[in-house]
Parts: sequence; C-alpha cells; structure tokens
Amino acid sequence: SENGKWKQIYETESNTKLSLGFSHDGKFLAVVDNQSIYFYDLELNKLDKVFTYQPTTKNEYGLTEPVFSENNKFLILVNIYYEGNGYLVYDIENNQIIPLKTFAYAWGDKI
Repeated sequence: SENGKWKQIYETESNTKLSLGFSHDGKFLAVVDNQSIYFYDLELNKLDKVFTYQPTTKNEYGLTEPVFSENNKFLILVNIYYEGNGYLVYDIENNQIIPLKTFAYAWGDKI
C-alpha cells in the first residue's frame, strides 16, 4: 500500500486464481494466474507479462505458488493436475520452463 492506501496492480475475472511471491531482494512480486507469469517491479510500479505456459496434457489445471530462488534467477511453480501436482522451474534469464521429474499424487509422492 502507498500512504496506507491499496494500489491495484492486476485485474482478473472472478474465477481466476492468483498466486503471489516476492523476490528475495524485495524488488519484484511474481503474479501467477493459472498459465501466465507476471512480474511487478515494485520500484517502477510496472507490471509485465513475462511468460505464458502452454499445458502439455489436458489434465493440467494451471500454475500456482511461485517461489523465487535465493539468487532470484529462477521461479519455482506448482503445476496442478487432475490427480495431484507437479513442479516446474521458470528460468527468468532464458525465459523458459524447466520441468522437474517429480509428481505428487493426491495419495502420495512419486519421484
């Protein structure tokens, strides 16, 4: 908030789930809405769409829970599936998704 007032940085439809994550240096806020990744520059007050994820299966429901790596070069994301979730890494410098070979079923993990 600025001077005790909230600032709107993103507008979404009511059925879109948003997930947020701050960079470790406090300069950026990651905003994730199912398939799109945005970075909000807290110093410049500017929101930029940086990546749109294309699902690889029809059972994928979207991205959530962005977490920056300690060096702020990667963004770890949860990819929600019908039967559980998987994990992806967004390489910020190279603008690409790196899938991790893990999957968490609703009833346990598979690595």
